[in-house]
Amino acid sequence: RLEDLELGVGDNNLRLTVYDAAGNTGQQTLTVKRLGSSPGAVIIIAGQNETLSLQTNIYNSTNRAYRIFKSAGFTDEDIYYLAPAAQDADKNGVADEVDVTSSPTAFQQAITVWAKAKKGPIFIYMMDHGLADKFCISGCAGANSITPAEMDAWLTTMESGPDVTEVTVIYEACVSGSFVHKQNVTDSISKPGRVIIT
Repeated sequence: RLEDLELGVGDNNLRLTVYDAAGNTGQQTLTVKRLGSSPGAVIIIAGQNETLSLQTNIYNSTNRAYRIFKSAGFTDEDIYYLAPAAQDADKNGVADEVDVTSSPTAFQQAITVWAKAKKGPIFIYMMDHGLADKFCISGCAGANSITPAEMDAWLTTMESGPDVTEVTVIYEACVSGSFVHKQNVTDSISKPGRVIIT
């Protein structure tokens, strides 16, 4: 497993060696091409429920996502991180990666204002506990969570920006598939031109 591997712009040639339990080895050369120095923009949001259960797991996932995007060439200016508490996502001993405390209003602003002004592809990584048709941001009750219809409206506003080229949403939570209903497309974030991973 490779983690936090810095890639230069252009072709990066990697030589991989794998080992099995019996001590046998195999080698493979892999070329990974990193495109330009402006890969787009990323929103990462860590949600929570009222009891903060599994919060450590949520932070582990969102912090790892932060490191993955950084290793892919995204800068601090390209990443907007929302979380309930400060995080040391890059493991440098300073908890300074979170831009704003998670809330539905802050998430809406991140999508409709911050990301709308960016150039290139937009990636959104969401992690919470998950309820059907709810993303729990500052809790799961009432106005602390958002629905697929609300998020779809925010994404549509963002996509009206002149330089947003494509949108990828990764929603990691139980029943996150409820955000991509097939029967009721008016209550879904699915749309031609978007990649949705749940």
